[in-house]
Amino acid sequence: MIVRKNLDKASNVASRGGVKVHIFKPSNRQIWSVIGKDERWLNPDAEYCSCQGFYFSNIMHASPSCYHLDAVKIAVQTGNVDRIYFSDDEFYNFILDMISDMALM
Repeated sequence: MIVRKNLDKASNVASRGGVKVHIFKPSNRQIWSVIGKDERWLNPDAEYCSCQGFYFSNIMHASPSCYHLDAVKIAVQTGNVDRIYFSDDEFYNFILDMISDMALM
């Protein structure tokens, strides 16, 4: 369920192409990201986001949500997901770069 206060922000991110799915071939592994103010990494199936808003909403309110997850839902519904393809050979370095980026946040 999309929280009303996040709707405008999530819709804006989704409509401008800020929702990305990085697809590795031939395994079809997927890593999702949302580019808002910063890039955030998500697992929409597990309803997880790397942002502080997700962490605090989950801890403080037991309602795991943030505008990044809402943006993914909107982008999937509207077909506005940017798909970026990589080789499986690039997966390891992609993960290392992702972890390095998150450590700098």
